[in-house]
Amino acid sequence: MTKKQLNAILKKCDPKSVQAWVIRWVCGSVGYTPTDLLTDLSHYGCASGIVSELIYTHDCLNFYARFEVDIWEIVAQFLDNTGETIGEFIDHLRPEVLDLDALKTTLSWFAVEETAAQLLNQFEESTS
Repeated sequence: MTKKQLNAILKKCDPKSVQAWVIRWVCGSVGYTPTDLLTDLSHYGCASGIVSELIYTHDCLNFYARFEVDIWEIVAQFLDNTGETIGEFIDHLRPEVLDLDALKTTLSWFAVEETAAQLLNQFEESTS
């Protein structure tokens, strides 16, 4: 996947969506190919520190506030695709969700990681 391909997807998506945010983040990153960055993000997650904009709880809470509706749409789509219940989904979240701030942080990370995985899948489907 190239930045050119990501920018083509960006032109078609809601500019205020998590997907647009992830694409802009990937395209603004240096030192990685977009495919490597999306792969690392989808495999190792935001907890690895790869997304410097989402390391601190304060930043994650701002991200959640900005994208709350989109985050829950991503969760709902994931639940539809996997057949998990919301309870099962929350049970599988990492790290343990002990309070509302931790839940919002974890959901923000999940939305970014899931979006990265979806972008990779889109690319793989288009090259098959």
